[in-house]
Amino acid sequence: LAQLTYLQLDGNKLSSSIPDNICADPNINILKTLDLSNNEHTGVIPNSLEKCAELETLKLSKNKLKGPIPPWIRNLRKLETLYLD
Repeated sequence: LAQLTYLQLDGNKLSSSIPDNICADPNINILKTLDLSNNEHTGVIPNSLEKCAELETLKLSKNKLKGPIPPWIRNLRKLETLYLD
């Protein structure tokens, strides 16, 4: 997983909360695209995503997430595409 840059798990009917350890390991935080859309994720956007410094695309739309958009999202300097609807 050390070279993982693209993770697409959309449309798989995943129904748990988004793991709070994504990008927590400094050896695996080169993820550029994370697509967890079209599932049934619950809870909030985990703070560990802030450590995904290389993230360019984040798709979390069409889930059952709640809570405000975390303010740290603006700190993802390379983020170009964000879907939260």
